[in-house]
Amino acid sequence: MQVWKYPIEMTIQFKVSMPAGAQILHVACQFPNQPYMWVLVNTENHRELRLFLVRGTGQEDIPEGTRHHGTFFLDGGRFVFHLFER
Repeated sequence: MQVWKYPIEMTIQFKVSMPAGAQILHVACQFPNQPYMWVLVNTENHRELRLFLVRGTGQEDIPEGTRHHGTFFLDGGRFVFHLFER
């Protein structure tokens, strides 16, 4: 097992190829205004595409059945976003 880091794309939704069964451990900005997710992966597992959603606080278009993975702040906390997975 290893911890890998993936950038979070600041789009409504994006896909990431990662080893099957990967577990999102943490979501935060490491550098100014660049959010990442840190993920526990089994490097021997086959890769799968996973669909992630980024939503700002107050946005109402979060589909039912999504899983919240974390919240991160941009521009010194001026903007607050949430990472979901569908």
